Amino acid sequence: EGPLANDPRVRKALELSIDRDTINQVVFNGLFQVSCSPISADSPFATPGGEQCAKRDPAEAKRLLGEAGVKIPLRIELITDNSPIAARLGQAIQSMAKEGGFDVKLKPTEFSTALDETDAGKFQAFQIGWSGRVDPDGNISNFHLSTGSQNISRAGDKQIDDLINQARTVNDLEQRKQLYEQVIKAVQERRNLIYLYRVRNFIGASRKVTGVQLFPDALIRVAFAGYVTG
Repeated sequence: EGPLANDPRVRKALELSIDRDTINQVVFNGLFQVSCSPISADSPFATPGGEQCAKRDPAEAKRLLGEAGVKIPLRIELITDNSPIAARLGQAIQSMAKEGGFDVKLKPTEFSTALDETDAGKFQAFQIGWSGRVDPDGNISNFHLSTGSQNISRAGDKQIDDLINQARTVNDLEQRKQLYEQVIKAVQERRNLIYLYRVRNFIGASRKVTGVQLFPDALIRVAFAGYVTG
């Protein structure tokens, strides 16, 4: 319950309070990619405009909060895991959101406990990552379907459900792209998830090692790996 859950203008204000480029530089040393979509720009399913992220605008954020009729600063609690990186990310969000009219209180929590609390709906905001899947459905359906197993925000929209389910039954690449373009536009407006960055994985191997397979899910396959001698 509360303004963040009930009013999409408040969620938009939170997004406009955050600078993704600054997060990438300050928290991740510029090694990751700014993102606002569940589909990577490198994917064959990438859609035009999918990664055209909103620019930070604290003044507009405050205007939206005023339009929504909430008292500024709006206090929200953000659950993070208790790792050093999550702490830096939470502090960056906290600092930037303050200028947009938010008073973000950080709640570092042991990861399994955080999952239990958020699965039960006992949270306002939760920062979490996702390892990613090669097919876009694996990055979308569980999070955005009304009955999705990881839709902890409980957001539900029949139009979004219908588009996702239709995309799951289509084999043609271009048709699926068109459906996902509509899905992404809809979930970006709904903002039950606010995407911030995409992890880049840096992997190295000796020149003498062959057969290592790399896929977009960032898992290393070594079933066919071999070592060249001599």
